Amino acid sequence: MTYKVISNVFLNHFKKNIKTMIYSIFFSILILFSNTIANGKNPPSENEGDVIIKVTNIENMKGELLVGIYDSKKTFRKVKKVMKYAVKEVEDGTEVVVLEDIPAGIYAVALFQDFNGNRKFDKNFMGVPKEPFGFSTNYIVKRRAPMFKEVTFQHNGTSTELEIQVQEW
Repeated sequence: MTYKVISNVFLNHFKKNIKTMIYSIFFSILILFSNTIANGKNPPSENEGDVIIKVTNIENMKGELLVGIYDSKKTFRKVKKVMKYAVKEVEDGTEVVVLEDIPAGIYAVALFQDFNGNRKFDKNFMGVPKEPFGFSTNYIVKRRAPMFKEVTFQHNGTSTELEIQVQEW
């Protein structure tokens, strides 16, 4: 009888220690990922790489370039639903903007040059753009803005280079 009691006490103690160890490992992993997320970065992935955008044909050397990358037709050209964006001060007729850590996939890039610093794509009363803009695949705007499928490109997850020419209406 005493042997059974001793073995039960030992097993209960062992189970508590295993449980404590599992909780410790779980919380250590949780803290590791929460620190990564708190620093504004996702955990590194093998299939993430930079999208390097060379913006050309900039005629007016003022304002900022606002460049956004979109991953679906539902979010395309919606400022609040951009997957990732970058802002670059315009200093030259050609600027390079890098969007870092983009997973492999199909994307579209839209950009505009913000002359007045309001970070909005300004249009006149008829909806005609007042500021220069551009899209991946260098879609030429004639009567309407492009659809997502007309400006998509494949990003392989390592490094993708695009050249986008700024255009004016």
